[in-house]
Amino acid sequence: MIDALPADALRTRFDPSDFGFETTDDLPAETEVVGQDRAVEEADLVALGKTSTQSSRRRLGTTSEALLAEPSTPVLVLRRAPRRRPPPSAYYDGSETAQQALRTAAGLADRGVPRTVFLPPGDETTTEQLRAEVHEVLGAPPARAQVPPLTPAEVDRLAALARRRGPGLFVMPGTGLPLVDASLQRFLYELDRPLLLVR
Repeated sequence: MIDALPADALRTRFDPSDFGFETTDDLPAETEVVGQDRAVEEADLVALGKTSTQSSRRRLGTTSEALLAEPSTPVLVLRRAPRRRPPPSAYYDGSETAQQALRTAAGLADRGVPRTVFLPPGDETTTEQLRAEVHEVLGAPPARAQVPPLTPAEVDRLAALARRRGPGLFVMPGTGLPLVDASLQRFLYELDRPLLLVR
């Protein structure tokens, strides 16, 4: 059995002269959230809501930029809360991170709901191999999943293509082809959907 601590053991008194200030007005302004980096490192998932306060909607806040630039954990970006739960779509390139992203998307989808998984451009053999991996992870009959390969030109327009598939969550690996040349800020603006980056 654990003994309860007495009330006086829960308090510590300090002499005010031990501090280098008289009131909190004397303290310098904090320029960052103390402990934020460590909290993010320990998190299983970081969710960001309302990522922009600018009227243009083209500018991310500093917290969003920092978390999306080098996250050590999956980051979920919500532009607005959906009224219903549409099926998620995903990008799959066969990498280990993409496999994790695809499993996450599959776990978030309702059974029997058609899903879309975009594949990178490639030859027919590679495309069929990736398509088979997608169907294996989704556990869905081929008729219930759309798995189109992108053309080289469509890779640059992936955000717009995903947006046209509906308002559902878009799940993708945080590294790889779609984000190599595009800025994440521009990608989020064009996607205008909830985004889950898996790293």
